[in-house]
Amino acid sequence: MSALARVIPVDRRAIRLYRANFWKILIVSAVVFAPLSLISALVNREAEDWVDDPGNGPIFGVAAFAASALVIFGYALCAGLLDKLVVGPEFGHHKESLGRALRTLPYGRLVLLDLLTAVGIAVGLALGLVPGIALFTFIALAPPLMVAERLGVVESMKRSARLVRGSFWVTFLVVTLPVFVEHEIFAAVELLFDLPLLVLWLAHLAAAVFVLALVVLCEITLALTLAEAEARGQAAEGQGAGVAGVSGGLLNDA
Repeated sequence: MSALARVIPVDRRAIRLYRANFWKILIVSAVVFAPLSLISALVNREAEDWVDDPGNGPIFGVAAFAASALVIFGYALCAGLLDKLVVGPEFGHHKESLGRALRTLPYGRLVLLDLLTAVGIAVGLALGLVPGIALFTFIALAPPLMVAERLGVVESMKRSARLVRGSFWVTFLVVTLPVFVEHEIFAAVELLFDLPLLVLWLAHLAAAVFVLALVVLCEITLALTLAEAEARGQAAEGQGAGVAGVSGGLLNDA
């Protein structure tokens, strides 16, 4: 089956969940991304002045890293909440209230995962566009897996890489490509138009609520679908091994 053919069922399932839980997703994504979008817009606005002064190179680099890390953290936080509230119950997980989900999220691990992801992507992009995109794709499923399977930081990254290894292009099409396109469109808009801060913030917020939230749903759906398929495969292998063992024992007895 082609990567595109495998993408369609995931996207359809995510879109159905998005429609059925629109207002809940709207509230969660707005609360998560509203402050982060404002900070990102402020940093991008100041960065335009910093770029003109060569002496501000280090400051610009730190600010750009901080803005990227904040967006990635918002992405991970949104994934954790929507996993508990919307997608997880679709896969048989316990459905939680918003209050309980907020109280039980592993914030410390999500922050550490965010920092490691941001550093890794920065290093990857320093080596070239392809290494940076490849690294992002391999660890893209780490946030929902961390929450759904209660994994540590390193374990969630390894788990994501293991699942993505057999579905790289599916993950690229479902998660990486939409995020990359959204980022590049905003970069072009900010470069070409001198938008007021309020307009820039509202544009970032709208993109987060109506685009990134849907991508997050697709990401969680893909992560849990791949994990579910792996579990079924392991169960089938175990059952097959058990049948072979019983058959061998019967032959030996005979």
